[in-house]
Amino acid sequence: MVRKLLQLLEMEQETESESGGFPLAAATVLHKMLDCRRYSTQVCLLFPEFFVALIFQLKRSGELASEEDRAMYVNEWAPFEPPPATRTLVEAALRLLWWMELEDLKSTMTRLEMWRWLLCGDEWQSAVPDISEMMLSSCRDQCARIFSHLQKLLLHPELRWREVPALTFYTELWSCEELRDEDTCAEEIFRKYICSEKPRSRELALRGLRGLYAHVGVGSWPHVPPCPHRAPRRP
Repeated sequence: MVRKLLQLLEMEQETESESGGFPLAAATVLHKMLDCRRYSTQVCLLFPEFFVALIFQLKRSGELASEEDRAMYVNEWAPFEPPPATRTLVEAALRLLWWMELEDLKSTMTRLEMWRWLLCGDEWQSAVPDISEMMLSSCRDQCARIFSHLQKLLLHPELRWREVPALTFYTELWSCEELRDEDTCAEEIFRKYICSEKPRSRELALRGLRGLYAHVGVGSWPHVPPCPHRAPRRP
């Protein structure tokens, strides 16, 4: 049941509404499960998967938000009052952090209004480094579990809408020397996404490859094979 709930939470939202479809319904159930402590042990075992899914759904909710809601998100002087559908995701994430005894991370993210910036489209890209830094300083063990989950996600053959947020999050955590030194998948991941159809993924992958080869001390830029799905340029 818990794994099925996770699968629903990882689905792409098509519209933002109070009903919200399967992902938001799954977030509501997750919150209630943790509130009454039912299946909480199983949820804790899958904490990285649930946390990452909630963070990605916040990004998706921000993309689907109305212009009025987006204006509210970027206005840092206005009180943060997300619409009902988005509030469901935030409350589920807060409850999950509380249940995992990550109170410091929960309090810091709330105090700095990181939930607001996770909903802000382009600002989402700048929020992830801050969240990564908070996690590395306050919950290194859980951070390593999340990093491992992101590796598995990125090696999956078809990530679709989760590709850019997963690669963004992974790249930021990879900057931690302790995690980077234990990572045997980095070159495979970065080479895979340098051929992505998404410009942001290609940019992140190129940055990752540069960092990887600088780290291992390679003096020359390696040959990157052409992407098989791209047509050659016309003269």
